[in-house]
Amino acid sequence: MHRGWALLPVGMLLLAVAEIVVFVAVVHAIGAGWAVLLLTAASVAGLLLLRREGVRGWRVWRAAADAGRPAGGQVSHALVGVLGALLLAVPGFLTAVAGLVLILPPGRGPGAARGAVCHGASGVVRARR
Repeated sequence: MHRGWALLPVGMLLLAVAEIVVFVAVVHAIGAGWAVLLLTAASVAGLLLLRREGVRGWRVWRAAADAGRPAGGQVSHALVGVLGALLLAVPGFLTAVAGLVLILPPGRGPGAARGAVCHGASGVVRARR
């Protein structure tokens, strides 16, 4: 097993603990009802954006594939949007903030630049380093 995959459960556990700590802090700051309402609103917005960004990403990828050109910056931009929407859909304040950073235009540039995507000869989309 690759070392990064072995650490995934530990990372997920730490994220869960951090989300609980942040949720408790928000409950103390604004109240339980408002905290649950904010989480629900963020998750619903994330689900709606996930559908929109996913469809857009698929169309961009298909257009690049149909034109015979490699899936490049436009597809990586769309994938950053999908990742942001997915993070926003996951219940939790930390993941919602991370999702918003990726969805909003200032966050899309750096995210897309770091995760440029190329379409390999095998037909598999992979990250370029």
